[in-house]
Amino acid sequence: MDHRAVRALKQALRKSMRGTLAQLPVDQVRQETSSVVQKLLAMEEYKKSRSVSVYLSMPSGEISTTEIIEDIFRANKRCYVPRCDGENMEMVRLSSLEDFQSLPRNKWQIPEPPLDEPRKNALDEDGLDLIIVPGLAFDKEGWRLGHGKGYYDRYFAKVAERSALSGKALPTTIALALSAQIMDEPLPREDFDQKPQFLVTATGVVREDVDNDHTTDHDSDATEIMGQDDPQDKGKASTSPTFVNPRIFLTRVRDLDSFENLGSKSLRDLLSVKPLECMLQFNYMVELSWLMSHLPNKTIPVTFVHGFRGESLDYLREEASHFPNVRLVTPNLPIAYGTHHTKMMCLFYVDGDAQVIIHTANMISRDWGNKTQGMWVSPMLHRKLGTGSCQFESDFSEYLAAYGSSMRHWRERLQTYDYTQCKATLVASVPGRHTGNDMYKWGHLKLRRSLEKVSIPEALRAKSLLIAQFSSVGSLGTSDEWLMQEFGNSLSACRNKQLGSNLPMKLMFPTIDNVRTSLEGWAGGGSLPFDTKNWVKQESYMRPRLCVWEATEAGRPRAVPHIKTYTRIDPESGEMGWFLLSSSNLSKAAWGSVEKKGTQIMIRSYELGVLIVGDDFKTDSTQKAVLQAVTVAGLATLHPKDSPSPNDASLVVPIRLPYDIPLTPYKPHDVPWTKDSLDESLASKRDTFGFFLKNGGLVK
Repeated sequence: MDHRAVRALKQALRKSMRGTLAQLPVDQVRQETSSVVQKLLAMEEYKKSRSVSVYLSMPSGEISTTEIIEDIFRANKRCYVPRCDGENMEMVRLSSLEDFQSLPRNKWQIPEPPLDEPRKNALDEDGLDLIIVPGLAFDKEGWRLGHGKGYYDRYFAKVAERSALSGKALPTTIALALSAQIMDEPLPREDFDQKPQFLVTATGVVREDVDNDHTTDHDSDATEIMGQDDPQDKGKASTSPTFVNPRIFLTRVRDLDSFENLGSKSLRDLLSVKPLECMLQFNYMVELSWLMSHLPNKTIPVTFVHGFRGESLDYLREEASHFPNVRLVTPNLPIAYGTHHTKMMCLFYVDGDAQVIIHTANMISRDWGNKTQGMWVSPMLHRKLGTGSCQFESDFSEYLAAYGSSMRHWRERLQTYDYTQCKATLVASVPGRHTGNDMYKWGHLKLRRSLEKVSIPEALRAKSLLIAQFSSVGSLGTSDEWLMQEFGNSLSACRNKQLGSNLPMKLMFPTIDNVRTSLEGWAGGGSLPFDTKNWVKQESYMRPRLCVWEATEAGRPRAVPHIKTYTRIDPESGEMGWFLLSSSNLSKAAWGSVEKKGTQIMIRSYELGVLIVGDDFKTDSTQKAVLQAVTVAGLATLHPKDSPSPNDASLVVPIRLPYDIPLTPYKPHDVPWTKDSLDESLASKRDTFGFFLKNGGLVK
């Protein structure tokens, strides 16, 4: 069944179940609650737990958790309860039973700690041993239908990521249900739905096990242990592929649903992993007050390297004057028309760890709302024990050195961390005219030099093409010389390249209709700078290569792309030779232009990206590693590891592309969005919100 049909069926079931639960007699709910709570408190999983998260129950229609909370405090366990802020849910600690009893109620009449109250977060402490999960409906195998907000799906994903970083076991999950909530037929399911390990009802306990045993007496010895290795298999190589986390994510899109936002991260998610000591931000644009509002602790020192000039810089300085903990850095741009376009954050935690995030979004509200954006999130970085370095650290340090003395302190601090688990290659641009060996440190020549180390399998070499996906187009010239001979030569590079065998290239850029029908309507075009005069000069060689923005299977329908990606891919199988996420758009200013008969490269702007290659994830030379494009539905079925074992013979590194493959070429009537699109071509067309575009403005 199509996932949209599944979601429609879920919505219908939710409506029906809410009606059923509203009619339940209060005495029945009270009696079943008593029975369910007794069974839960008798479970070994509950008895052994020290840190318990428990949902706060509604006034009617579900198992009340009041008695459970009372027992948690009697048993001197730590008690955590949900607190929601927008789409984000965290588990915060209650200090006492009196604290619980004094909680105000939210609009659904559920007790909830206020957002402005400082409370300890479960993920900032020792984590959780047990999560007691609510649900609207369940089937007899224990599958759960939630209330449709996706809070617990996202929280489980966050817990799993934290568990992988810390090495701590995942918490046990137990759901509680009234008899009226149990469906006779199996619930409709999507690939990302997660099944609680236990479901407790008034008549017994449903356990997740390989035999799908149904209701059983939990005191019996019939326990199936899941996920343990057969001792006879120790040391043997796994024959099935092992999926490995590439650490590439999309940002959460505000007006898309939880399925389409599967595995996505919001700015608040990134800044709330654990308590921050200080933060270093790199970007082009910033709304400082908006950024600071996302920090759990708004008093930490923040250094912001930005790209503002002129009146925009004056405004930023005035705004920064209200934040004594904020320091602004305005980098030098020695060549005209250059920008500071890098988008990166370096997060330093109270416990001494650090994290580097390289992404594509300006630090402004609209870039984190309804646009398609991407990020690479480093593993948690720990202090290194010796003085050695890896290639990632060397490239990172050299990039920071390009900023001069303003970054010396940060460069020295970042050199104290271990980057050996960063399975990516930095591809940066630094403004200047670079000669000699420095030519291959930056821009597309750095990418070329990096790709010359990558072996492409023969089958992929024969079928692959290049896809360049971007949100801005510069002046590339009247011929395709730079695009296909210079830039294309760099993107076609590989260790086993045949002489003169540049690959075909497809270009992905939104059409006027892509913008008009987007989640933002005409306003979405404000982040897609492309001049009509450049389009007229470049149409002859761009149009045959252009593809429209199609992203339904990718889970980003109608979300205007501000992300920039480049890849070598077989569009039929989805196998990739490599994948690059970058701040660099399709321009000479970003990637550089070779000058003086190939003796120097001129770059105008600061840019930064990460190159992902399958072989970098190998832990043994005998392993085979494949980079594979996946849709959001495909991603939902996977549970990638952060660190594969040498015994894993075959590795698959899944990359969630932000667009659909196969690609959809421009039709003859399709026109790319340009910021100065002719009014007459748009005058008769309304956007998503019913507006016309007229004289540079929006009219009804």
